[in-house]
Amino acid sequence: MMGAWFLGTSYSEILAAELSKLSAIETDAGKVTDIASALVTYDNLFIFSAKIGFATAFFFLIISPLLKKLMHGVK
Repeated sequence: MMGAWFLGTSYSEILAAELSKLSAIETDAGKVTDIASALVTYDNLFIFSAKIGFATAFFFLIISPLLKKLMHGVK
């Protein structure tokens, strides 16, 4: 179980690194140089995250009858 715990943690950190790459913006001495570009970048990241959430919800909605069937009446 500890191995599964650490594997889950490593996958979440890989996902966080990929999302941080998507949200990277250019700065000059810590200040955003192009605010419009930053807004578009963050908007795209938000839309991407929402699409992943809706796709996951839709997937589980579709497979829920199959899961109920496989439970053989367990409540």
